[in-house]
Amino acid sequence: MGSLTEAIRTTFAYERQAGTRVYKGKVEHFLIGNAPHGGYIISLCTNATQQHQSSTPHRDPAHLTAQFFSPCQPGAVQVEVKTLSASKRWTRLDVSLMQYSRTDDVASSPVERVRLTYLYTDLPHPAEWGSSPNADNLSVLPWSESPFARPTPLAQHPSELKEAKMYPSFQFRDVVKWSELVPIGPEDSPDPSAAPFQRMHSAFYWSQVHEEDDVTKNVELVCFFADMFMNGPELIQGAHQEVGRKYWFPTMTLSLDFKAKFPLVGVPGAPSGSSPSKSTVGIYFATKFISEGRHDQTVEVWTSPGGIGEGDAKLGGPESRKEAQLLAVSTQLALVIPYSVNEKIANREDDKSSKL
Repeated sequence: MGSLTEAIRTTFAYERQAGTRVYKGKVEHFLIGNAPHGGYIISLCTNATQQHQSSTPHRDPAHLTAQFFSPCQPGAVQVEVKTLSASKRWTRLDVSLMQYSRTDDVASSPVERVRLTYLYTDLPHPAEWGSSPNADNLSVLPWSESPFARPTPLAQHPSELKEAKMYPSFQFRDVVKWSELVPIGPEDSPDPSAAPFQRMHSAFYWSQVHEEDDVTKNVELVCFFADMFMNGPELIQGAHQEVGRKYWFPTMTLSLDFKAKFPLVGVPGAPSGSSPSKSTVGIYFATKFISEGRHDQTVEVWTSPGGIGEGDAKLGGPESRKEAQLLAVSTQLALVIPYSVNEKIANREDDKSSKL
């Protein structure tokens, strides 16, 4: 199986008179059961927007919102990108991912699967910020000299962990690795009463097997990681802990803030001088509320000091946690529905609307 970088690649096809540029791609391999992974789909769309913005002053995605109307199917897709507005600091893009209702059958009607809005800008490098905010730069970053600075909640060094068994429904399990750990949360603060007590949260390190998937250079991969987590219902102990084997958790809406400029550069004044892993990221996730299966999800994507089971654990500790860079934060609305719905996706003959 090929790399994620290869799987999200799109190529420019043509431009319409209205100024919409059309890019062609192919959805394959990165599936949860029969449905393409939502973050993978967003990564594919971001590959198209990166090409669209490559010759402009605004080349860094700062924010995106996505609405999933119906699950994609493996096969050909078109990503339509249109510039809504462009100012001195911001460019807004309107993006649609289209498929034919009968996949790859050009005689069938086109269906809009996903609609996205992007904000592009020119993000500064961390080296330009420094460690102390000043009048022209209000920043509270993991390495900031501020009592409000928050380092990564992933306290364990990845070298201390072992690879965990991957979900059998992940059709891409042969090209990824993961290892769960217990994160530091609000309840670990000196004064737990000062913050909401968070129980439905967890974290893991996630690694890509292929060298081409360099997480320090390719911002498009961040979208995939920002939709990779254990859903809130799976984190409830007791009667619901087997829920992940019975249900599917499709994403309805997703909002993503990009927090870093790519390619990544070192953290100002980092004590170890080490570089983040090229293949591994740290992912922290939490759910606050669940209502009849509808649940919120917040995901933080961080750089990792090394690969799973690799490196020197002595390099860990409080100082190394301050060197981790926050890459993105996503929030989303997801559902809990019977897994049988996922199994039926591959058997749809003419899909013109959402089956969720």
